Amino acid sequence: MKTIPFALIFATILVTPARSENDGTTVPQDGASTTEATRILGPLADGTPGPPAPPPVLPVFKVKSTDIRRDYVIQPPPMPGLPPVRGIVTTTVQVVQDPHIPNPPPSASASPVPNQPATARPALLQASGVTRRSASVSATVYDHSRTYLRCHLSSEPEKEICCWSNLDFNHFSGFSTYQAEGPDGLITQYSLFMSIGNENRQRIGAGTTTAGTTTQPPDSPVLPDLATEGPAFVVTEGNTSDGNTMEVLESLHQLYDVEGPRMKAAYHARIQAEADRKAYLLAHPPTPKDVTIRIWKRDTPPNITGAANQTGNHGGAR
Repeated sequence: MKTIPFALIFATILVTPARSENDGTTVPQDGASTTEATRILGPLADGTPGPPAPPPVLPVFKVKSTDIRRDYVIQPPPMPGLPPVRGIVTTTVQVVQDPHIPNPPPSASASPVPNQPATARPALLQASGVTRRSASVSATVYDHSRTYLRCHLSSEPEKEICCWSNLDFNHFSGFSTYQAEGPDGLITQYSLFMSIGNENRQRIGAGTTTAGTTTQPPDSPVLPDLATEGPAFVVTEGNTSDGNTMEVLESLHQLYDVEGPRMKAAYHARIQAEADRKAYLLAHPPTPKDVTIRIWKRDTPPNITGAANQTGNHGGAR
């Protein structure tokens, strides 16, 4: 990797998918994958709404008594930038006979888990040739053209590395898992925990803090042009000899080299879908929904016998 001075303070490492260590000529990167070995795992959100949930199947309730009240309510807006939801809500409270709804099945966590040797899972992953890791990334995007990153493996926060990237990391939202092929040809699958914020350098430079002092945008190194030289990043803080964290950063930029056009298109599709939804809600303001509450005293459930009958299951409410 090429070392260049930055702000006369830090030594920085310029990392690009296809740059020589000794000069600026373009060379193939050893082990770089432009095949399906490096890809997003699972769906990539593009703002398309999922199918609506099926309506719940309710039993036939035998109503004993009914109480109805009407209240004027103010509810939070359905999305930022919209006015609160205001209106009259009709709340209906019904006392009903026990509909004898079966008990839900026990949760999976309550099921006994057979003991497994501590080495079983690593050995299984090693046999499959796939390594799985979790990475935490904090991304601050400036002017949608460069991003300041803080990155570490979730299990190694003390090995955090900070860098500047020539990518807009807003494009990395919409998915949480991906895989990348390393120089050794092995596959690493990453679960990504990412926080993303956006800043405008012009706005920062013109702003003032609460103490009255003028804020300044952070200094950043000169980065390679994305259009001509591809994804790249410059390390400004941290131990670059730590292979695990550096592999995370390299894999993110390797992923964008392969999936970048799809990631960018999905991001803009989400932005457009959000704008369309906002416009629809402004033209068709939502109203508060009425509420129906049903209460009953539970008889002894037919599928609980023996000692369970003595544990207070003779009454209750749903």
